[in-house]
Amino acid sequence: MIDMTWNDETQILERFADIREPDPSCRNLSRIDVQARIGAGLLDALPEHSRLAVWVIDLAARQLCLGTGARQLLGLPAAHRISLADWVNVYRPDARSRIVAAFRTAIECGEGFDVSGRLHAPVGRVESIRILALPVTEQAATSALVGIVHCDTDHVLAGAALESTRRILENAERLANLGAWDWDLAAGRLSVSEHWMRIHGTVNPTPTVDELVASCAYQEDIPKISRAMERVLAGLGDYEIEHRIVRADGGVRWVLARGELQRDAAGLPTRVRGVAWDVTERKALDQHLRDNEERLRLTLEATNDGLWDWDVPSGRMTVNGRYFRMLGYPPDAFEPGYAAWLKRIHPDDLKHTRERVLAEIAKDDAFAFQYRMRTRSGAWLWILTRGKVVERDPDGNPCRVVGTHTDVDHHKRAVIALREGERNYREIFNATDDGVAIQDPVTARFLDANDAFVALYGYRTRSEFLDRQFDELIPNEPPFDVAVALEYLSKAYAGTPQRFEWLAMKLGGEHFWVEVSLRRTSIGGTPRILAVVRDITQRRERERQLRLAAQILESTAEGVMLTDADLRIRSVNRAFTEITGYTSEEALGRTPALLHSGRHGADFYDALSTRLKETGHWRGEIWNRRKSGAIYPELLTITAIRETGGAVSHYVGVFSDISDMKKVEEDLDYLAHHDPLTHLSNRNLFRSRLEHGLQRARRDRRQLAILFLDLQRFKQINDSLGHQVGDAVLIGVANSLSAQVRASDTIARLGGDEFVIIMEDLADPQDAAAGARKLLGTFTKPLSVDAHAIYVTACIGIAVFPRDGDDGDGLLRHADMALNQAELQGVNQYAFYTDDMDRRMIERQTLETALRSALDRREISVAYQVQVTLADEALCGIEALLRWESPELGSVSPERFIPLAEEIGLIGELGELAFRLACNQLSEWDRVGFRVPRMSVNLSIHELEQGGLVERIGRVLDRTGIDPSRIELEVTESVLMSQTGDALAALNALRDMGLRLAIDDFGTGYSSLAYLKRLPVQRLKIDRSFVKDLGRDLNDESIVRAIIGLGRSFGIAVLAEGVETRKQAAFLGREGCQEAQGYLFDRPMGAAALAKRWSTPGGLRSR
Repeated sequence: MIDMTWNDETQILERFADIREPDPSCRNLSRIDVQARIGAGLLDALPEHSRLAVWVIDLAARQLCLGTGARQLLGLPAAHRISLADWVNVYRPDARSRIVAAFRTAIECGEGFDVSGRLHAPVGRVESIRILALPVTEQAATSALVGIVHCDTDHVLAGAALESTRRILENAERLANLGAWDWDLAAGRLSVSEHWMRIHGTVNPTPTVDELVASCAYQEDIPKISRAMERVLAGLGDYEIEHRIVRADGGVRWVLARGELQRDAAGLPTRVRGVAWDVTERKALDQHLRDNEERLRLTLEATNDGLWDWDVPSGRMTVNGRYFRMLGYPPDAFEPGYAAWLKRIHPDDLKHTRERVLAEIAKDDAFAFQYRMRTRSGAWLWILTRGKVVERDPDGNPCRVVGTHTDVDHHKRAVIALREGERNYREIFNATDDGVAIQDPVTARFLDANDAFVALYGYRTRSEFLDRQFDELIPNEPPFDVAVALEYLSKAYAGTPQRFEWLAMKLGGEHFWVEVSLRRTSIGGTPRILAVVRDITQRRERERQLRLAAQILESTAEGVMLTDADLRIRSVNRAFTEITGYTSEEALGRTPALLHSGRHGADFYDALSTRLKETGHWRGEIWNRRKSGAIYPELLTITAIRETGGAVSHYVGVFSDISDMKKVEEDLDYLAHHDPLTHLSNRNLFRSRLEHGLQRARRDRRQLAILFLDLQRFKQINDSLGHQVGDAVLIGVANSLSAQVRASDTIARLGGDEFVIIMEDLADPQDAAAGARKLLGTFTKPLSVDAHAIYVTACIGIAVFPRDGDDGDGLLRHADMALNQAELQGVNQYAFYTDDMDRRMIERQTLETALRSALDRREISVAYQVQVTLADEALCGIEALLRWESPELGSVSPERFIPLAEEIGLIGELGELAFRLACNQLSEWDRVGFRVPRMSVNLSIHELEQGGLVERIGRVLDRTGIDPSRIELEVTESVLMSQTGDALAALNALRDMGLRLAIDDFGTGYSSLAYLKRLPVQRLKIDRSFVKDLGRDLNDESIVRAIIGLGRSFGIAVLAEGVETRKQAAFLGREGCQEAQGYLFDRPMGAAALAKRWSTPGGLRSR
């Protein structure tokens, strides 16, 4: 046997090369030679051509003999001695591996084989050749291998064609969403395709008809399915029916089944072959279209507007019945048209209306205006016309205008009535004896006042009074100073009406007492304070005298009431009158039922009476009614006074008004469960309601959703406009959200700008999505706060019970994760929680952990990219770019780690490292004679807002000795637009140090000429997004020209980023761009490589 212990195919082929033909004579294998090897029986069984394609390998002599037929079939040259390696190398690589393995096994183990493979290149029509091998055994050992080679091209091609046809049919079924079936009528059994089974949700490829009907058919459709089958069995025609099926998963689908009846030679039905389509979506679409048509029909019938369709060239109009009825005419009473319309317009409105409509149809916008039209009765009716051009001719002239007529006569009359009401209001405003004024809640200035208010303070005219400052009306002495007065004003503005007594000051300085009532109101949609002032100087004097008398006559502040045994009131004290409002004259002779509030039933008073009779004493809380009708709580003690014989002669009731105590209890309870700013539920109440909601959801097997809402840009509002405006924004958002949720939902503020909504009793998670969309819809309009129109945006994360968690903490955590995903999608977005978010959170935590250690492990480095002058492509600057090579994560893109560093507070350290390394490298280049004109370093808004930036940069410049004018700091356009006071101060300080400033990615943000004037900008960098399509996109070319022109106008240099082609560079040069940066000139690289490529003995080298 031949040693074939190598495993490598190349080594095996080297061994095969040693097995070769000894000389050409061996190709003429005689019948005796072959018979000696494979036996006469096998030889006789071979076709004549196969006998010529015989081969033999003598294992002992390591010799190969290929018959002439075999050589010709394999396409081997006749002039060469062929080796076994030459033979197997005529096959393709995939076949060669199998053939090498087969020969190796045969040689090592003495086993025969049968293997087929495709040739590298066809020999005539021969593309695939099959090899058959038999071992020859002598003395219990394999001495040789003999066999034949045989062309099996047709067999291989036929198999490939069959497989291709099968795949085509499968794809056709899948794409057409149909499945094939074959019904053997005699056997009552079907053979179905794989896609048929997917449509029906079954796994049985050969179900019986009865099994199929029992398992899949929709119960109500079984009769018509049976009728269709009976028709086929009777031979009356083909099978066709549309019906519903019930899948194993419970889903109901519509299918359309069609089959062609097959008959035998006698004409009897034998089988039906056909296909089944899933038409569920088509059925749903048909129903949707029918519903829409019905809704449109009902809308047109029910609308209260007159509809018109104006053909402008002809002047004809098509109108509905309401158009006529609105004017009092029966349908089709006159021929509608442009002229007929103008004829019925009020003469005073005609000219303006005609001019208005002609001007409006010249534009594409929708229009609306009002005018009067004459009705059939001759009356004038106010009409609101709305319309829009829907078709124009090629020259842009209007062809067709459609619109509506709305009867607004009632509204117009209401407006007139409102104006009349305003006049009446002014008369009443000035007629009252009390002083009434309107105040601005922010400045405290008086905006209006009635005559009584002006006279009360000693002024002669309203204008004279309104010119005065607020502090001129008060003594401004504690406790009646401006601060206290503004506090009352603030509480009223916050929504709590204020009523208090105050020491006021007249024009001449005279002090007098007033009772002030402050209440928040709204005038024209603007918050105002309504102040009502009454002079109580005389009343206070009377009250002082009464108090002195009461202190003498009475020693208690508690109300006291004395009744006889029949409960007739015989005496009351002053406190009784003060608490109940009833004077002694009004109370005497009546019973305590005078004070009954109606809150207590007969059982309560029966129990009280029983207790008194049994013990002679009762103490408890009771609700009584004042004379004014107001109900208040009392702490009441009743004691029975008995005569010597024990009979009750009187009852004494001592009570105190505990309204304040009750109010304090209510306020404390409210504060414990509500946010003091927005009055929404706080975290405690939210937790309690969430747990109760989860209990109900588990009990009722319903779904519950948590919507975690976070405001965006709120910190910017707080920082730029102040916390008072920020608080007003939060209150406005809370009011808007509260108006959108259902009564059964809970909305809470967890703190800061975070809100959470609990939506209970949901049938489907999409109900939560609809709620989220409704909530986000409130953020499409600005909030009006202190004359500011503030746009606030938000995002919402949604977690659904029980799908996303079974407990409150898990749901809240998952809603928070979904919120993060929504914020990545943009503004006013929402997202549901998915299991994938846990994975992304872990990935982010992994990246954060690695980044925190990257600085210590010196994994952060700086790469450098050249900036050149376009005129000669000479080096004019270098930009320093941060790079991170992590041993665990590999190369991490700056687009991933720089935003993360900003978020977790590491951007300051990264920025300081980049600046230090860049300055160190610039100093080193100076030392070796490689002079770089400037070094650009990126600067983050977070670095600007953090303290100490200017000092850190100064220390690095001092240590390296770098001229500050050679350092250019790049900030993005969005950074400049959102800069705070601290950031602006830092930029000005850096300018004073001599550093230069460039705006990176110019044109991608909210470009403003204001900051180009205000800031020390020396360079604009055109963003690569505008450069990449130069020569292909006219819009980008226009933007680039505009930026270059802007820089030229302001005297600011312009540099283009991302230049990759000569065509781009040529365009920029022609338009006047001075400098460029991009792969056309060089990629970012290490310091040493850049210096080597861009330095020459004489200095800088042009590229």
